[in-house]
Amino acid sequence: MSKRKFSALDESFEFPPVENWKTNQKKVLGCTYHILKPLRPVEPQPKQVEFVIEEKQENVWAFGKMTRFRIKGQFQCMTPAQGNTPMIDWAGIAEADSANVIVAPNFWEKLIEGIDLFHGNNKILTSNEVPYVSNFVNSFKYNFMDPDQKKLLCPSPAHPGYGIPSTKEANKGWDFNDDSEWRTYAPNIFRGANKKFSFSYVPLDLAPFFQNSNYFENGTVQKIVPFPLLDRFLIRFRFNDNFNDNIFKLKAGNVKKYRFIIDDIVLVSDQLRLSKQFRSTLLNKRSLWPYTGITRLSKFDNIVQGSTTWKTTFQSVNFPQGIFVFAVKNTVISGLEEFKDFTGHMFEEHNIIKLSFDYD
Repeated sequence: MSKRKFSALDESFEFPPVENWKTNQKKVLGCTYHILKPLRPVEPQPKQVEFVIEEKQENVWAFGKMTRFRIKGQFQCMTPAQGNTPMIDWAGIAEADSANVIVAPNFWEKLIEGIDLFHGNNKILTSNEVPYVSNFVNSFKYNFMDPDQKKLLCPSPAHPGYGIPSTKEANKGWDFNDDSEWRTYAPNIFRGANKKFSFSYVPLDLAPFFQNSNYFENGTVQKIVPFPLLDRFLIRFRFNDNFNDNIFKLKAGNVKKYRFIIDDIVLVSDQLRLSKQFRSTLLNKRSLWPYTGITRLSKFDNIVQGSTTWKTTFQSVNFPQGIFVFAVKNTVISGLEEFKDFTGHMFEEHNIIKLSFDYD
């Protein structure tokens, strides 16, 4: 039974015991943040961008909330010469121009053809997806994910995860009208002639950047990666050949040319300084280091026009945690989908009435 204090002032005379740091073996002595620049200078419209984490790194990486890519760029436009009117050279797009041009939803991932990871000469494959579809799947996830998780993944208002139409109301989505969702988002990326914008990016479901089923949900943490034990680790962004041809929709009569240029891409990492004893114990560990996360396996079925039923089979696959049925146009799979034909709604009506599943 604790002794009752005469008054709250009594507590001001009581001091907690001093921690004996010599006997208390701390694992982590501190955390430092590092900026890793690309292997080669980034071109304004690159074919690929690579980051190399050299072998025998000094520190383990925490892969906390601060480990992410930071992209800085600018949307620009130019006006070709017409008659006696001279050409107006490339410059940053003003906010008012959002009434004349629309940028594709989730534009950043629309530019990316794929992200490859290599340990030494070995390519790391955690997923196997149909080309050109991940942009649409990720847009769906951004749009419907928990708002708190979205704030962690998309801390900047300019993040492409916020640039996705959600409404089904006519002329309210990705539309030229003043009160549309596009016109609300556009000022975050159309900053004027001399201003650039930036956002941080964590690739969805790509380990080790994105671990577990959800990103830091309910206090979950991501596991460290012991780079001091690993060989050379390479991260490669591959960009689409038509870097700018398919992310703009122009209003009728607009003669301007538009482009997006990358000013800088860096990888920010939080690295841990470990106590000498714990570091030695950790790096001498000779066993598997299991990581939990999402493996995305996708297949494409071309539904024959006029069919009222369709059957497909997943062969030699463990029973999944979830199955996601996603309908896209045939032009998406072939890589011929053109944003200039966009109707204003990211998620359109489909003809699926019922789904049923059989196992084994």
